[in-house]
Amino acid sequence: MKLPSLDAFCSHDDFRQVMNCVYIDGKYAVSSDAHILVKVDISEYFDNVELMNKKLIHRSVWWQMMYATTRTATETGIKCSYENFECEYSYFKTDSQYPDYMKVIKIDEDEQSKGIIDIGFSPHLLKRLSLITDEVIHFRFVESGKSILISNDDFAGIIMPAMVSNHNWKMYYKLQIGL
Repeated sequence: MKLPSLDAFCSHDDFRQVMNCVYIDGKYAVSSDAHILVKVDISEYFDNVELMNKKLIHRSVWWQMMYATTRTATETGIKCSYENFECEYSYFKTDSQYPDYMKVIKIDEDEQSKGIIDIGFSPHLLKRLSLITDEVIHFRFVESGKSILISNDDFAGIIMPAMVSNHNWKMYYKLQIGL
């Protein structure tokens, strides 16, 4: 089974190399380029997923692992089987810590929808959602000027507000995905 393309949501930042990686948090993989945040349940894609907890996988390794027929986590890396060969990828090593992404995507369940006058979505950013899921995505409007929760059974995300000028100020949103 092919992995979700989380490498597409990683940063290409030479100064914050931890953001160039997919972070494993329990059975979830987290990826962000500081504009988009994605969190996906990966337990069905890996054997021994619990051994990956709190590990980093560089985006280039993630991309290569997407095409493996089997993926087994070990303490030191991930063993992958392909059609004609096998190999083991090491986890990314750094002294830096992955940012506390839960601060970005936490939304209280009792928050109610409030009026939002004008919303625009970038088609380029929304197209990136198709890399994560083909399922229906639900948008939950929390409060005007605040984030919009995106979710389905496999993932959740946040669309963050950004102000743009077009004669009048209107509320537009940048896409962030997570769970």
